[in-house]
Amino acid sequence: MKFETISFVLEKKEEIDEVRQALVEFKNEFPQAKLGKPKFGELSKKIIITFKVENGYTSELIKIFTMHYIKVLATTNEIKKKVFEATSSYVEALAKQDKGWDELKIEQPEMSVSELEVFAQKGNYEEVIRIAGDLFHYGETIVEKARDVLDISLQKAIEKAVKDAEKFPDHAGKSIGELIKMASSRKVKSYNKINIMRQAGLSAVIIAKNNPKYHYELIKITNNTHLDNFINVSAFIALGEIIMPNPEKFSLELDNARKLLNLRWLEIAYDVAEKLLDSNQQKKFKEFMKFLKEKRSEKPISSGAKE
Repeated sequence: MKFETISFVLEKKEEIDEVRQALVEFKNEFPQAKLGKPKFGELSKKIIITFKVENGYTSELIKIFTMHYIKVLATTNEIKKKVFEATSSYVEALAKQDKGWDELKIEQPEMSVSELEVFAQKGNYEEVIRIAGDLFHYGETIVEKARDVLDISLQKAIEKAVKDAEKFPDHAGKSIGELIKMASSRKVKSYNKINIMRQAGLSAVIIAKNNPKYHYELIKITNNTHLDNFINVSAFIALGEIIMPNPEKFSLELDNARKLLNLRWLEIAYDVAEKLLDSNQQKKFKEFMKFLKEKRSEKPISSGAKE
């Protein structure tokens, strides 16, 4: 089954209701026709809506939309021909008002390759991802370059967060938050940057482990189901490395771990992440898991106690 792409221009957001009405009319008249999910964009305060429509129904869709006074963007000669055939008198007006596709591209936001590289070097990966996913506004050259420099922007963001935590220990919590945000980002994951996401998560674990003020973050990271299981397990191991050598000194951490960690889920996470751990890490995980289970089976010291 083949599809044809067709775009419409709305002057105001209120015209979206007119689009919905036109679509309902089209589907009622041609229920067998296939329509792709609409994509929305903005250009010079105008709204651009793009559909993919099954071949054979393009002219009918254009006819209904033009009857609703919705402007059709003549992106190809074929579309232009179909617009003319649908309403020749209306097309004459459109020819004076509407811009062609190439002219529209002139009004794209200005972005050079060098400017994009500056974003990457500053670790502004969210902006790089935004540009990488906006072919309509930025064009193929810039979008491809954004995808090329995404790794660099992610690495720079990790490096900056780690350096900030080292230089300003009181701000380590902010660095941990930024790293976990990256490590759990669906947008980053959509570009298959799994190893970099693990690196970000592991960096957060190390910062939290090295800053007693933020040991509780290891509990949160361990329980965070939006993270890769390798990160969950690494945080659990780090917590064990803190607690087990001196449980009395780190009684608060032990109490939090005993009460708050989901050990059953962690064992499932371990099964997934085990192949990424070395033998020493595997041993530490099992030892701390056994230790916590034993602590949970003990009767709390304060239970039933009277002053």
